[in-house]
Amino acid sequence: MLKTVSSITNSIGALNYKGTWDASTNVPALASGVGTKGDYYVVSVAGSTNLDGITSWYVGDWAAFNGSVWQRLEGGVDDPALSLKSNSTTGLMQITGPVAASTRVMTIPDANFTAARIDAAQTFTGVQTMTNGVGFGGSTLATYTEATTWTPSDNSGAGLTFTNVSGNCFFTRIGNMSFATFMVTFPVTADVTGAKIGGLPTSSKSTSNDVSPVSISFCDATFSVTGRVGGGSTFMTFYNSSGVLLTNANLSGKSIRAMAIYMV
Repeated sequence: MLKTVSSITNSIGALNYKGTWDASTNVPALASGVGTKGDYYVVSVAGSTNLDGITSWYVGDWAAFNGSVWQRLEGGVDDPALSLKSNSTTGLMQITGPVAASTRVMTIPDANFTAARIDAAQTFTGVQTMTNGVGFGGSTLATYTEATTWTPSDNSGAGLTFTNVSGNCFFTRIGNMSFATFMVTFPVTADVTGAKIGGLPTSSKSTSNDVSPVSISFCDATFSVTGRVGGGSTFMTFYNSSGVLLTNANLSGKSIRAMAIYMV
């Protein structure tokens, strides 16, 4: 338990102020069990110098010698907040504070930490260890791609050209989940091959029974339209409410606004 001023004066007697003490570099040099009874220093720089088993010294604390050992009189903040700042030399982010360096350093190379991607192959040291993942306990965020654009294309083999694509098609990937939003307008055509929109930025998970739905928010066709992304593919197909595959002719001149959500 930390001593109060009255309890220290009662046990030591008269106190003799010796000046300030840097507890980080131990200046002036103090040693466990060595001193003059009644001498005390006020901590000017927080640190972890070991004096008779005491290793936590904060600005404003007193280090007082009772004739046998050094005692700490709390005068500063017991748990000062740690701060996160950029090292001016290396450009890396570091956690700083009045604790041992081995328990506070967190470095993230700039090349692996950008607005669009967090590289998981980093190790964070300290009280908690973050290894090969974003999050403690080994969880991994291997890939993160935010709001890039993509260009839907005809995957039916009919050589169609979609319009209303520019500025309406975006893609986000978080781990093993992909989200592709799009708006396309089919050209006027009599082609009766199956309607397929390709060009998805990533291939879906290649499990034979893995089928992901396409959420359609708008379609100006005269019938209900559903869609899906099959396993191991970069395209989606479209069906009517009875599950019958729609053709390009069925969607001739029609617009679709939707989002495909699928595992990769």
